[in-house]
Amino acid sequence: MEFVSKTVRMMILSVNLVDQMYHWSLGGEELKYNVGEIGRTIIAKIEHDDDLLESIKYLARKEDLESAVFFMLGALKSSRIVVGPKEIVIPPEGIHHYFEDGREILAIGTIFSNEQGEPLLHIHGAMGREESAIVGCIRDLTKVYLVIELIIIELKGTGVQRLYDPELLLHALSIPDK
Repeated sequence: MEFVSKTVRMMILSVNLVDQMYHWSLGGEELKYNVGEIGRTIIAKIEHDDDLLESIKYLARKEDLESAVFFMLGALKSSRIVVGPKEIVIPPEGIHHYFEDGREILAIGTIFSNEQGEPLLHIHGAMGREESAIVGCIRDLTKVYLVIELIIIELKGTGVQRLYDPELLLHALSIPDK
């Protein structure tokens, strides 16, 4: 019986240590998350010379998407992207890169509504031409070359929004308490 009691105490001690390590890895704060369900799947074709970002926002408004994840592939004629911070500081100042030479694109993004219910996008992608590739956050001036195939998966019941964060000086996820 004493062996079992020592074993249980050791297991509890191990769990406490793992719990402390978990908290240390998060800066002592609880990880913020919420659970939802998958809703509709939307497949769209965005055509030559269309504005990519405006097309996605239009679709989000038309279909009343409050939150979603999406994937896309195709080509962009032009875009302005952020390819990293100038320095590792908060708030960040981005390094902006503009291209207008037509590039293949493979990207993933999210849609979350702000306080006014407007869809806000966050997209990271890889854009390449010949042997040159850039990876970054797609910001604006997005003109489609030929076609972009877009697959949107709706996320329901999370309560997550993209709200302005005055410390970061950008719109970031706001995850409500469970």
